[in-house]
Amino acid sequence: MSFVMKSPPKKILTTMDAGGSEPDLSKISDLSMDTQPNVTQRNKRKRANDCQCTKELSEMRSEMTRISSLLEKYVNLSEQTNKNLQDSISGIKTQLSDLKTTTEQSLNAVQNKVDGAISQINEIKLSTITLLSDQEKIKCHLTELDESIVIGQNKIKSLEAEFTQFKQSAEASSHSQDKLTLCEQIIKEVQNRNNRDKNIILVGLPEPNCSQPEERKSKDETDVLNVISLLGVDIPKPASIFRVGKLNPKRSRKVKVCFETLGPAKTLLRNKEKLPRDIKMYSDQTPAQQNFLQTVKNNLKLRQEKGETGLTIRYINGTPTIVKVSPKN
Repeated sequence: MSFVMKSPPKKILTTMDAGGSEPDLSKISDLSMDTQPNVTQRNKRKRANDCQCTKELSEMRSEMTRISSLLEKYVNLSEQTNKNLQDSISGIKTQLSDLKTTTEQSLNAVQNKVDGAISQINEIKLSTITLLSDQEKIKCHLTELDESIVIGQNKIKSLEAEFTQFKQSAEASSHSQDKLTLCEQIIKEVQNRNNRDKNIILVGLPEPNCSQPEERKSKDETDVLNVISLLGVDIPKPASIFRVGKLNPKRSRKVKVCFETLGPAKTLLRNKEKLPRDIKMYSDQTPAQQNFLQTVKNNLKLRQEKGETGLTIRYINGTPTIVKVSPKN
C-alpha cells in the first residue's frame, strides 16, 4: 500500500512555523497518516541524540578518569618532590654542621699558629737582645785586638831592628854560615817570641811540700791565682801553669803562666809593681832575647865603669836599650 505525501495544511504549517512542537490532536485522524512518518523520524533523531550524549558522557568520564590520574600523579610527584626537598634540606643541614665544625677547627688551627708566631717573635726578641750583647762584647774584643795589633807592629819593628843586628853579627862572626839556615833560625825565633809573649814568669813562689805531682800542680795553680788577685785586674783564667826545670829541693823553680791571648800577660806586666817584694814577674823571653839583654847589661856596665852616669836600660818597642835619664829634683 502506497501513500502519497501531501502538503500539510496551511494552519498546521503556521503552527509549526510559530514554534509549536505538538500537533493538533483534534485533527489527528486527518493527520495520522501524514504525521506518522514525522514521529518516526523524531524518534530516530532522539535516539541519535541519546547515543551522542552517551558517547559524550563516556568521553567525559574518560577525560575525568585521565584528569584524576593526572591529579594522582601530580600528588605523588608533589610528595616525592617534598621528600626530595626534605632530604636536600637534611643534607644541607648536615653540610652546614660539617662546615661549622671545619670552620671551628680552622679557627683553632689559626689561633694555634698565631700563638706559635707570637712565641717565635718573643724568642726572636730575646735572641736580638743576646745578639746586641754579643755585639758589644765583640766590639770590646776588637778594641783589644786593635791594641794587640799596634803592639804587634811595634814588636815587628823591634824584631826587624834585632834582625838587622843579628844579621850584622852573623856576617861579622862567620861569613861561611848558610844564609838559608840563618833565615830559618830567624823565623823560628820570631815564632817562639810570638808564642812566649802570651806567657809570664813568676819567681819567688815556694815549692810545694807535696809528694804527688798532681798535688804540687794544684798548689801552684792556687798560689798563682792568689798572686793575680793581688794585682786587682780582671783577666781570663790561665790556660796552663807549670814549673820550669827539674825538681830541686835546694831551690824554688820558676813558674810559667800561659794564657791563650796576648792581652792578659801585658796587663799583668803593667801592674807588676803591686806585687810583694819577694815575688818577681818577668816576660817569657827566648834564649836569644836573654843573650841580647845580657849583652846590653854588659855594655851598660862598661859605660858606667868609664864614668858615664844617669844610664839605665829601658824597653823601647820591646827592645832593651841603654838610655840616659835626667836626675830628679
